[in-house]
Amino acid sequence: TGTARLETTYGVLEIGEGDYAVVPTGTIHRWVPTGTEQVRALVIEARGHIRPPKRYLSQYGQFLEHAPYCERDLRGPTTPLLAEGDNV
Repeated sequence: TGTARLETTYGVLEIGEGDYAVVPTGTIHRWVPTGTEQVRALVIEARGHIRPPKRYLSQYGQFLEHAPYCERDLRGPTTPLLAEGDNV
């Protein structure tokens, strides 16, 4: 529940209820709550790359019709992360 802003070296990503966020290993990041509700998250740390199960992919790597999500559901960071006082 709740909403948050995920700030990474790759940019900013707005996170809402029901969203999945994949943060690559070694990525510097922080979670900033943005709403009035407390943010509750399930965090899973993996040793390798996270990818969709093969049963949801065609032989060409596209999502099949019965997959729980599609390419339109995926989104990346929207804006670059700029710290105050940067002269870049």
